[in-house]
Amino acid sequence: MRDMVKQALPDSRTFRMPHLSPDLSTGITCYDRFRLKRRSLKGLWQGYRTLSEAEVWKKIAAASNEGDIVSGHLRYGAPQLPDVKLDCITLLRNPIDRMVSEYNYHREGYQARSRLHKVYMAGLLEIAGTRSFSEYIAYLHDHKWAFGNKATSYVMGNNPDGDPFEFMCRNYFHFGILDEMEFFAEELSQKLNRAVKSTWINRTRNPVRHSLSSTDEAILEELLDKDLQLYRKTVDFVRAEKAARGRPV
Repeated sequence: MRDMVKQALPDSRTFRMPHLSPDLSTGITCYDRFRLKRRSLKGLWQGYRTLSEAEVWKKIAAASNEGDIVSGHLRYGAPQLPDVKLDCITLLRNPIDRMVSEYNYHREGYQARSRLHKVYMAGLLEIAGTRSFSEYIAYLHDHKWAFGNKATSYVMGNNPDGDPFEFMCRNYFHFGILDEMEFFAEELSQKLNRAVKSTWINRTRNPVRHSLSSTDEAILEELLDKDLQLYRKTVDFVRAEKAARGRPV
């Protein structure tokens, strides 16, 4: 999505934020918390030569101009840019497909580590690397307070009350679903008055498909209850908009 907007706005500067971990308590083990913190600090240093998120936002505020782009996996309200008018854009993916992809990604990462490194790994990566998909989602469900409904938490930020879909309609400049990338790009083109080309690459080297049992489906419905509701409402909205414009659904 960042590349799509960059191509449409070639004269705009792009400020890419690293993956931030606003709440390290979501790391169940000490290893999880260390990994999340290390990832955030590494991204801040590589991109902006600082270990302070607040300092990064100050640098962006001082250097950015109207029409510039701030990209990243950012929760709504996370940018500390009080004097900047932000137009938020987001793209939703089927939450169950995302969960399967996340498992494959973590499993691939675990298996690529050295035998010595694996000795120290624990928590989420170890579960993904050594257990079945059913066991993985059971682990997530046991820690639903940390791993459940990630999409909703990103879309709403620190606004936990109300309907997430209605919140998105009120507060986002543009949104869509991964399954309808062409239509997402078409609609964004009209709003930006610039040509936006659909771009999507699956970077998982060896994706694995998993057959879900009825137990798996029940666990995922509980773990992702809000995310699934948000996604299904968004799908209905996008496809209704698409049909209204005479596009095949």
